[in-house]
Amino acid sequence: MPRVTAQDVADRAGCSTAAVSLVVNGRHAGRVSPRLRADILRAVDELGYRTHPGARALATGSSRRVALVCPDLRNAFFADMYHGALAGVGERFDVEIVVERDGHDYDSHTVRFAQNGEVAGLILASPSRTVVAELGQATLPLVLVDASDPGSIFPSIDLDLAAAGEVLAEHLCGLGHRVIGYLDSTQDKTSYQRRRDSFVAAAKDRGAIVVVGEVTAEQDFASACEAFLANQATWAAAGVTAVVCAEERLTFGALQGARAAGLAVPAQMSIAGFDDTAYAALVEPALTSVRFDAFELGQRAGATLAERIDGVESGQPTLVPISLHVRESTGAAPVS
Repeated sequence: MPRVTAQDVADRAGCSTAAVSLVVNGRHAGRVSPRLRADILRAVDELGYRTHPGARALATGSSRRVALVCPDLRNAFFADMYHGALAGVGERFDVEIVVERDGHDYDSHTVRFAQNGEVAGLILASPSRTVVAELGQATLPLVLVDASDPGSIFPSIDLDLAAAGEVLAEHLCGLGHRVIGYLDSTQDKTSYQRRRDSFVAAAKDRGAIVVVGEVTAEQDFASACEAFLANQATWAAAGVTAVVCAEERLTFGALQGARAAGLAVPAQMSIAGFDDTAYAALVEPALTSVRFDAFELGQRAGATLAERIDGVESGQPTLVPISLHVRESTGAAPVS
């Protein structure tokens, strides 16, 4: 059963959520008429509305913090998202970061730890499908980022992953690539699944074949380099002339792997991927990458969370547009 919100009380009483907040937090004197206060309290009783600790602390001035739960700050994507979240919540809140100590992806325990803190709300960045499934009824206002789960009951700020697969497939197929490798992640995230599925479908529509390989859950350069080399024999036998990577750290590792295999990029093998942080343009060769604006994701998430804390319910999931940045790591398919 959906949680009763301040907006529900306001609708029943015929007033603003601000008036509801003033009454339930005992700050109505001189601000709300006795008649409206009685109407609000009647609506509170009828609907069974209860304030949560974070919202109550915020209303009384004792909490000015929200939490951003993210997988790994070594990934520049989430650092950009953090600064966007700061911009989104504005001067009302500080944003604290919650991550796993060992650098691994976070789980439900991490989310519960964040919920138990004295924060007014949570932003969950790129949660796994398991985390989303185990959220249940959140005790604080909560916003998902890059979760791409249309069945979720929580507001979400997502990337236009269908468009991402289309633009990347169009680019590579337009360069003549007909057999393309895909370096995937084993992490249980809907976002990664949809990145892969949208690209595979778009490439197939253009007459190309995609050969999917995997890396370990350790998404670092060394693991991706090893995965590239482990897949290389299969890709070579299939005639792969380009490789797409599920996220930017894998793309950096793929560049290392191609170099170790003696493959010239892009003359012998084109390499492209997703995320496009500032580092994509600094490596050699510079990476062709689908731009996912992490700052905008964080900014929209922060603004949405602030609205949720105020009792304003969100509508449909928000899609953040993407763009393709073509650089030196992709070129025409080699002639066999």
